Amino acid sequence: MRVLITGATGFVGSHAAAAIQAAGHEPVLLIRSPDKAARVFAPLGIDSETIVGDATDRASVEHAIARCDAVVHTAAVVALAAPVQRQHTAPTSARQKRSSAPLCAQAVIPSSTSAPPRSSN
Repeated sequence: MRVLITGATGFVGSHAAAAIQAAGHEPVLLIRSPDKAARVFAPLGIDSETIVGDATDRASVEHAIARCDAVVHTAAVVALAAPVQRQHTAPTSARQKRSSAPLCAQAVIPSSTSAPPRSSN
């Protein structure tokens, strides 16, 4: 099975790619930076097809998903400061959902980007 992974250079995405590859499937990795991909994938032994693009860009997602059977969507904008998090993650999350959701029948979205920040109490 060919499985598209968005956010493949992140912690969750890279480990998902390694597990999918180890299970005998074929990860297809949507990445923004080939340099970062090389640094992240080498230690994990990931040797898969990469597609340079952005999960918020519908054309990138359409190109990447064209020959895939499933999607694991791990792309996210991460910000530790709550005001920055709310300002940047909500619009990005909405663009990602509009880009990828209508394009595939099988998707896994392990996301906590909508989780509220921890209380300082």
